[in-house]
Amino acid sequence: MLAAAEAEFADRGFEAATMDQIAGRAGVSKSHLYYHFDSKDDLLEQLFAVRVAEILADKEELLADAPVLDDGLVDRVLRQGVASLLATHPDFLRIAVLECFRPGGRGDLAFRFLSGVTDDTLARFRAYGLNPDPAELQGAMTWFGLLPILAELLVGADRARILGLDVEREHGIFQRLLGEVYRGYLAQLRAVKTEEADDAPRG
Repeated sequence: MLAAAEAEFADRGFEAATMDQIAGRAGVSKSHLYYHFDSKDDLLEQLFAVRVAEILADKEELLADAPVLDDGLVDRVLRQGVASLLATHPDFLRIAVLECFRPGGRGDLAFRFLSGVTDDTLARFRAYGLNPDPAELQGAMTWFGLLPILAELLVGADRARILGLDVEREHGIFQRLLGEVYRGYLAQLRAVKTEEADDAPRG
């Protein structure tokens, strides 16, 4: 039922999708759908909860056994992580973006999703001995990381085709430029850590 709702929301938009259409797509009666979900809003909230948990689990698997946070890991996350998101959750990503811009939309759910990814990243940075400012990290990841990635996933290929550009080359350029942003931020965090270590009192 969640998969049917996800497909309907992605195809028609949240407002145009109806519980009748979702039930029909899921192959269940509308009463059965209402037995599990109080409303269309409840369906959307549950969809976000499930998909965010899946994305964080995918991130956990991607970063497993990575003892060092270095440029190679950044490149791997961008290359494999973005490809994995596009392959497994394209409809959900479209919904998340649309809800940010839909008048009266559930941008709160989308930004809660972004916040969850940011909180997870903050914990990982701290595990590597880095201590970024939480507000700065959230701003950096949201405006210079996650939202550009979502935009690239959703409209990047269409943009390239409309302009007569090579899709793969354009994607490679985007990935390289975003990698430079992430590596620059990582270098800044390392520099701060080094300065703090140099300033620490000697025992």
